[in-house]
Amino acid sequence: YIGSSSAFDLLKKMNPSLKENFVRKNLTKNELLYLEQELYRSAKEKRSSKDGWPSSAYGLSKLFVMCWARAEAAEQVLVGKGVHVYSVCPGWCATDMTDWKPKKCSYEGAREIVWLLEKEAREKENGTFWFDQKVTQIG
Repeated sequence: YIGSSSAFDLLKKMNPSLKENFVRKNLTKNELLYLEQELYRSAKEKRSSKDGWPSSAYGLSKLFVMCWARAEAAEQVLVGKGVHVYSVCPGWCATDMTDWKPKKCSYEGAREIVWLLEKEAREKENGTFWFDQKVTQIG
């Protein structure tokens, strides 16, 4: 799963009770789906800000992806079967969607992902988020 470090900035702006849900290590996929439905309802009723949701759709989507990877890694169906699930931030990369000067070319961003697949990182804690070849805690 491709996460983003922008999700960390987002957590700083999030309502504390809402943030508490996302930083819990034992957050389940069903709880995450419930949060997604709450965000949808809140946005549909034009009360997102009042409900404590940050305004960055991109950041929220990446936060959900990072939490989904962590929740999926904890599922008993996968535990002990050699399946590893991670989220990784390749960094700010030049793509046809960026018009600013990114820090990395797409090849350098892809290298972050390949590194994670090839290295001993796979032996680390399943469900972790990786940024600059280091585990970074969500929240």
